[in-house]
Amino acid sequence: ATEFGTTYQLAGHNMRTWKMLDWANAPINLYHYFISPAQFSVYFPFFEVIGNPPFKAPKDYYGVENVYGALTNLPVVLLGLAAFAAGFRREIRDRKTLGVFVLLLAGLFLAGLPVLLRYAASASRYMVDFMPWLIALAAVGILTGEAALENRGRRARRWFRAAWAAAAAYTVLFNVFVSFQHNQLLQANNPQAFARLARFFD
Repeated sequence: ATEFGTTYQLAGHNMRTWKMLDWANAPINLYHYFISPAQFSVYFPFFEVIGNPPFKAPKDYYGVENVYGALTNLPVVLLGLAAFAAGFRREIRDRKTLGVFVLLLAGLFLAGLPVLLRYAASASRYMVDFMPWLIALAAVGILTGEAALENRGRRARRWFRAAWAAAAAYTVLFNVFVSFQHNQLLQANNPQAFARLARFFD
């Protein structure tokens, strides 16, 4: 009931014997989706695909496709942790309602993971199943932090704003430069534009 008809697919594998969905894949998928850091280059577009994981992949695991760890490469999502303080801060109006909203976002984030983590591959296109909820939690976390620090003095507010602004800026820049690098499509399809960008940024 939980294999979603995968054994009936026409594919390059024997779908009756191959485990496409297996909990043995969860550790490596957790690493790929949340921890794996990008590799860096001194040349445009500066970010390269992730390296090999620090442990061996399961037997039937068949690949990785343009995945980057959310926590290491998109630091703004870490601010989602502050969202869970929403229901406990007296400074926040309607904190109970906001707390329920945060739990709903967390539930939506967790809902798809039992399938996604069991899958025998990881791909960037699957990240859309959980990234929107992490970004929404981060937005709530930023607003929660701003409200909680409203009466704590200018220095605390400035440090917090500098932190979330830097995290957001890095997250945006990372996504922009990774899009330039994605499968080298820009370089292959429009080498003139790629060369102009490389000259500018290098």
